[in-house]
Amino acid sequence: MKTKNFLEIQQKGANTIRARKKRKVTRKSDHAHIYSDCLLLTKEKITSTTEVSVAYLAKYCIICGKISGIQFFETEKCGDHESVILSNKANEVLLRHPGLEQIEVLDIWKDKYVKISEKITHENR
Repeated sequence: MKTKNFLEIQQKGANTIRARKKRKVTRKSDHAHIYSDCLLLTKEKITSTTEVSVAYLAKYCIICGKISGIQFFETEKCGDHESVILSNKANEVLLRHPGLEQIEVLDIWKDKYVKISEKITHENR
């Protein structure tokens, strides 16, 4: 009896055709990206109750808003071979890089594009 059920299942399985998986196609952009320097502003949670404003140096395409080249930390040379990691707190980064465009981003890890209308220049602030 067990062999009969096994043969029926095997025959039914032979008659069905497996559907092929669809591959994700990466879309190419229809333009050459023109990148401009900017500061990405975001808030990061340190604990469940405290948030810190953080700014990262990055580049974005002025045509489509694609983010590229995020610098998660900056270094500064001290002496011959030593370097120091500088803070990413927003007020300190804004003092080091005055005049750069400031763009607010909700999540620095997930957002790949910025809306061009969300740019904040230092005159608007």
